Amino acid sequence: MRSKKSRLLSIIVAVAFALALVPSTAFAATQSSPAQTTQVESAMTAVVGTVGAAGPVLTAVDPGVAATYDNLYAAVQGETNANAEYLAFAAQAKADGYPAVANLFIATAAAEQKHSDDEWAVLVTLGATDRPVAAAPTVGTTAENLQTAINGEYYEYTTMYPDFLATAQDEGVTAAARIFNFAQQAEQIHYNNYSDVLANLDNPTYLNATYKTVYRCPVCGAVFTPATLPSSRCNICGTAISAFVVYNLATYDNLYTAVQGETNAVANYTAFAAKAQAEGYPTVARLFTATAAAEQTHADAEWAVLVSMGATDRPVADTPVVGTTAENLTAAIAGEDYEWTTMYPGFLATAQDEGVTAAARIFNLAQQAEHLHYNNYSDVLANLGNPAYLLQAYSTIYRCPVCGAIFTQATLPTSGRCSICGTSESAFIVYGPDIVSVTPTAFVQKLSGNQNNLTVNVTVKNSDGLVTTTSTTLAIASNSAGTYTVGNYKVYVDTKGNDQIRACYIVQ
Repeated sequence: MRSKKSRLLSIIVAVAFALALVPSTAFAATQSSPAQTTQVESAMTAVVGTVGAAGPVLTAVDPGVAATYDNLYAAVQGETNANAEYLAFAAQAKADGYPAVANLFIATAAAEQKHSDDEWAVLVTLGATDRPVAAAPTVGTTAENLQTAINGEYYEYTTMYPDFLATAQDEGVTAAARIFNFAQQAEQIHYNNYSDVLANLDNPTYLNATYKTVYRCPVCGAVFTPATLPSSRCNICGTAISAFVVYNLATYDNLYTAVQGETNAVANYTAFAAKAQAEGYPTVARLFTATAAAEQTHADAEWAVLVSMGATDRPVADTPVVGTTAENLTAAIAGEDYEWTTMYPGFLATAQDEGVTAAARIFNLAQQAEHLHYNNYSDVLANLGNPAYLLQAYSTIYRCPVCGAIFTQATLPTSGRCSICGTSESAFIVYGPDIVSVTPTAFVQKLSGNQNNLTVNVTVKNSDGLVTTTSTTLAIASNSAGTYTVGNYKVYVDTKGNDQIRACYIVQ
């Protein structure tokens, strides 16, 4: 069992880690002010809990691993704080005019999140249930934020993680030891990056050339520049560089712009659908509804790439501006035209140039799908005064669930697969009118002898106002009764004599 002195040392290390995350300006005065004292106490509380309270340690923890348990909690708290800080520092770097520095902060924030997740996973196996949450970041200028980051990373790789690693090895907690070992080496790389950036903060040419593109190892969290990128595998954990997550500020920003635009389109088209329905254009409403779902597919796919790059705050839709259906179609056409002719081609070229293949694939599919959306809306607006055409052309609509292409019966690919992404037509989402009523009728025609002809009709009226009738005629004997297939329906008919219908109703 660990001595009280050993447990105390663990708490001291945890507190020291918390203090390392406090901006250095908090300790500039020779005497602590009440506000500074409160800041230090808050940092201590974030790691070990309120002074005098039980803290994060569970009484059921095996005493033989209690120090590592405490250390894991301290590490999760610190890495969680670092993730929140670095994302806030990235926003400040953008505001201060340092886009490449923002890119580095974003990538490193995701690395710290990976450390936190791995450490928490081990804690859960040891019985932990209450995961620490991030303290509110203290944000200064980009230079001040870099110094804060340097202080934290330096402490982690020179003191905290080496001590935590030695303790985990001593207590035989191999899972924690492996994580601490990886994290220590990754934090040294983070320290080197931040130190280099701060030393060159007044050299934007150097910063953009060095940090415009960075690469994050998804296993250990090391963050490399093009100059430090290993030739084939991560030099810390051995992960193939083909698995690295690539961060390019231009593509990152483009993805955010795309998600915002597609999210707005979902809200707009949903509102436009309601307006079209109210104005008596049910087929136009259906087209808007289907296309809204397509834009949601684009937004979700783009957001998934952003999440892999460390994004956490998903854009929300702006309030739609709704006009008449003609005005709404005009607005939709303008948006789709911009997306397929300008926005997505530009985003695609940038993503390809920066090597962000996941984003490039999405931008490529979205560009082609938006072209189809543009064609559909243009056709509808041109024929808005022709309800018969709209009913014939847009009664049934098909949406590809992968790329968001929207097809009509006339444009449905003859190959049986999406013409953009190759998805099987059997997976398409079908949008059609609702059935309002199904009415069966029947009559008998007398033939010679005991033979009659029975004609059975099924008349279907849908929500578009379209009425269709399907019929079948067959020979029956007098006084026959039976179930007959008429199109998609089965109809029971009971005849009496040679020309009377006793019963006629749908059974399926």
